[in-house]
Amino acid sequence: MEKKFASISTLSVLSVIFMCVMILFSVVTLFLNVGELKIYSMYSSDMPVEYMSDFEAMFILLTVIVGLGWIFFNILFIIFYLIWKYRVYKNLQIAKVKGLGHSPGWAVGWYFIPIAHLFKPYQVMKEIWQATFYSRGTEDWKTKSVSGILLTWWLIYIFSNLLSSQNIFSDHTIGAYKKDAILSLLTEPLSIISGILLIIIIRKITKEQNERLPQMQEEAKDELPVENQI
Repeated sequence: MEKKFASISTLSVLSVIFMCVMILFSVVTLFLNVGELKIYSMYSSDMPVEYMSDFEAMFILLTVIVGLGWIFFNILFIIFYLIWKYRVYKNLQIAKVKGLGHSPGWAVGWYFIPIAHLFKPYQVMKEIWQATFYSRGTEDWKTKSVSGILLTWWLIYIFSNLLSSQNIFSDHTIGAYKKDAILSLLTEPLSIISGILLIIIIRKITKEQNERLPQMQEEAKDELPVENQI
């Protein structure tokens, strides 16, 4: 029985929607960070945050709430994005693309392996791009160059994650909170750019697979000996 392609259009749309919401939260966070820095500038860096007025404390709390909203939609995005990536890779197998070096499971699994998560997910995405756009029944697609968007997206993504993972809160002083706000001002623009680039990548791959893979599967079927097609 001929395997059917896994649907990726709905997953693509949901992933893009959740990423757009995350970008919106990041933009709001940027404006809030500017307000935070104005508040912190009125105090000495070694003063405890408890010295802030109730209004100022509520403003800081608003920043925290927006951050929690970003985390919530980030979780939703990760779920649907990883399912999308799994099915995108599975579709390449169904289309009988020759020379694939990974599996649908590992296309997702590499994100959870220490050290390897810094480069393997990019290699998988690069392979998906090459196989989706250039495979023609041979393994020549492996030699094709990919759009610079992919490497730019991945480098910005990794750099922003490394920055945001820095532990600034050594104590609950105005200075520690100020450093965190400055760090956020650096990381949020990177997250926004990375998110926009990933949206472009998801949409391009989805569009290309929807248009090309059924044709590729038919071509692969035609190449089989007659007795194997029955």
